Amino acid sequence: IRDPLADSIELRLFAGRELRAHGYPAEAKKVFQEVVSRLGNVAADDRRGLLWQARALYEAGELQRARDGFRQVLAHDSASVEALGRIATASVHLGDMATAREMEERLKKVSLPFPMGAALRWRAVIASAQGRTSEAVALLDQAVRQGLRLMDTPPNITVHLDPDFVGIEKTPAWKAMLQSLADASLPK
Repeated sequence: IRDPLADSIELRLFAGRELRAHGYPAEAKKVFQEVVSRLGNVAADDRRGLLWQARALYEAGELQRARDGFRQVLAHDSASVEALGRIATASVHLGDMATAREMEERLKKVSLPFPMGAALRWRAVIASAQGRTSEAVALLDQAVRQGLRLMDTPPNITVHLDPDFVGIEKTPAWKAMLQSLADASLPK
């Protein structure tokens, strides 16, 4: 069963990310702020609403509020790798390296039944936010080799659309990683 509210919010977040990725940051910020306004005051027990709001706040650059929102998400789901990752990256941008390190350590210890490289992906985002591009690419490479799908994990926050990965696709390390993955997929 389709959920029109969910579809509408996810589409707006996706549209904003695409606008930003293709050189329209001001228009993207308006879209993200529209999502925040549309959601209004989210109840503390509305997990889905809290996640959407935290995502929109992060995308709009309201990092303190986004970090607080992702902390609420984490309170509901202590294994949320997205919340751990975004608390860390928001902390990096806010200059709070102690919290960033704490969240990264927690990501290293996450134990999920089918992790598919998710924790490594978020550790890569943290490394990228800190300007450690080579490490970010190495972590992404590990994540993909553990099952991460670069195209859709998490939905609509691909490397191309994630604000903390801006520019990584143009690096020699990224190109070498993709070539290595392509080579590994060829029949022997």
